[in-house]
Amino acid sequence: MTRKKSDPSIADALLDLFKSTPWWVGPPVVLLAWLLFRFLLPGLIYAATSDETQFAQKFLAPMLVKVAPLVAILVLLLWLIALANKAMASQRLERQTNLDSIRDLSWHDFELLLAEAFRRQGYAVRENPPGPDGGVDLTLTRHNETTLVQAKNWRVYKVGVKVVRELCGVMHASKAQRAILVTSGTLTHDARAFATKSGVQIIEGDALARMIAEVQRSGNMQPRPEPVPVPATAAPTCPACQSPMVLRTARRGPNAGNQFWGCSGFPGCTGRSSYRS
Repeated sequence: MTRKKSDPSIADALLDLFKSTPWWVGPPVVLLAWLLFRFLLPGLIYAATSDETQFAQKFLAPMLVKVAPLVAILVLLLWLIALANKAMASQRLERQTNLDSIRDLSWHDFELLLAEAFRRQGYAVRENPPGPDGGVDLTLTRHNETTLVQAKNWRVYKVGVKVVRELCGVMHASKAQRAILVTSGTLTHDARAFATKSGVQIIEGDALARMIAEVQRSGNMQPRPEPVPVPATAAPTCPACQSPMVLRTARRGPNAGNQFWGCSGFPGCTGRSSYRS
C-alpha cells in the first residue's frame, strides 16, 4: 500500500477531472482539445512574425493540425476509462454490507473504495501512483485545503504508533493542512494517543463502516450503532490491552439488550467487563 508521490501527468490530471465531475463534462473537454490543436495553437503560431517562428510556421503548426484528431481521440478514451472506473467504484461502494465485507477487499480495492467515499463527500481525489512515499495513498483537496490519506485494510492487526508518526511527518513536510489514517482494523493505545496529540484524524473499525453507510445510496451497509459516550473518568480500562473501554449493548445471545463494557480497540481486542448502572 505504499505509494510514491509525484506530479501527475496530463493524462492523470484528466482522469482525476473526469472521475470528480459529472459525465457530461467529457464531450466539451474532447471538443476543446480538438479546437486547441486544430485552430488555436496553429493560429497563434501563424500570427507570430519574428524570424524565430518561421520554422514553427512551416513544420510545427501543420503537425499540430494533423495530430488534432488523435489528441481528441486520446481525451475521449480517457473519458470513457474514467466513466468505467466510476461505474465500478460506485458498484464497489454500494455492495458493501458491513465491516467484514470491507475487510475482505484487496488493499487496492480498499483504497478505491475510500477514494469513491471521499469523492461523494465533495473532495477532489488523486490516487497516488505506486512506490514508496511515506504511506500516502490518496490526496484530497477541497476549499483550497489539502488532506493526505493513508489506508490500512487490516482484519486483525493493530496499527502501531510508527505508522502515525510517519504520516504526521509527511503531512508537515508536504505542508498539507490535514492527514487522515483510515483502517478497517484498530490502533494501539500509543498510536491513538499520538494521533490525538499530533492532530492526525483517525477513522477506524466501526467509524469506517458508518462513513461508508453515510455516502451509500443503496442502504446495504449496516454498521454497528455508535457506542454510548460516557465521561472518561467513568470508563474503565480494558483488562487485556489497557485501552479505554466504551459502553455497548449486546445484540444477540442470552444477554441481548444488556449493556457491558467493551474495549474501544474491538475487533482487534475483545476485552470486556460487566456494567452496573
